[in-house]
Amino acid sequence: MVRVVYATTFSIEHLRLFPSNFSYYLTEIEKDSRFDVHLLNPKDYSGNIIVKTIKMCRHLRQLKTDILYLTLWQGYNNLVLAKILGLIKCKIVIWKYTYCIEGSNILSKFFYKKVYWPCIDRIYMMFDNHTEDALKKKIVSKKQIVTLSRGTDVNWYEKYQKVGEDKPFLVIATGKDHRDYFTLGQACEETRTQCKIITFKHQTCLDAAEKYKDSEYVHFVFMENGYGVEPYCYLVNEVSQASVMAICCEKLPYGAGYTNIVESLAFRIPILQTLNPDVHLDPEKEGIGFSIAPYDVEGWKKKISLLKDNNMREQIGSNIQRLLDGEYNSKATTEFIKKDFIKIVGK
Repeated sequence: MVRVVYATTFSIEHLRLFPSNFSYYLTEIEKDSRFDVHLLNPKDYSGNIIVKTIKMCRHLRQLKTDILYLTLWQGYNNLVLAKILGLIKCKIVIWKYTYCIEGSNILSKFFYKKVYWPCIDRIYMMFDNHTEDALKKKIVSKKQIVTLSRGTDVNWYEKYQKVGEDKPFLVIATGKDHRDYFTLGQACEETRTQCKIITFKHQTCLDAAEKYKDSEYVHFVFMENGYGVEPYCYLVNEVSQASVMAICCEKLPYGAGYTNIVESLAFRIPILQTLNPDVHLDPEKEGIGFSIAPYDVEGWKKKISLLKDNNMREQIGSNIQRLLDGEYNSKATTEFIKKDFIKIVGK
């Protein structure tokens, strides 16, 4: 049996209420009797960061952990450093959606290439470019890294499907970080397209909402920050009613909108996305939508108008189904992870 410890601030009961892609497939992994799943919540430990880390490491050793499963972007570098210092011996598996840090000077480059990255046993990278960059720069070895698709938990989203309903054409956008709702709003205004933007009270989002406060077409809904079940279910229900998912972002040096893609796949919704080289799923290559240059209002107008054609959206829906039948479903992703976990620990 492989003992997996997943670092999270949520309880297992809370995680089970969400689709498995929310917990990086832990809730599907735990159903397999070959795996003994435990959670590690940093909030359960008191003291400063050093004291807390020591207590967490002690708990990991008591559990006889085989794999420490991390989403590194959530800030668990202290546990990676703990392994470097020999406080824990378990394998470390992480998900990553940004480039691997190389270091900016001789000392930092030595630390990352010779100390930090070698102690991580597997990196599930979300974008091909990031994987290729890490290998090209020899930051990590081939045996450490793989680009892995975040498959959609189709069964969970199924209850929100609006089968057979005659839906009015609606563009929906969700997300908060580095979003360009000025461009999207203008494109929808000028094409007379209903657009609902569900986001959070970031300043740029508030500024965009102020600009379009009297718009007949562009409507903002602001949510509270957090990951409650009810807000998420509300969000999913809204997405299920949309005709198009718009991921309109600023020009960025890394990929964005991956969660939006997972959700839009669940409802076979075409994707309009700001052009970004750091994407794992290219909407144009896969025939599931279009990419548009940053800040290109005319480009957005053209693609929105194209997707008002029902036949085009139906064809895109068929292409999305092909992806869901392949590697972009949670069962395929989970099976890969489970086989990989067993391989990593040699059991």
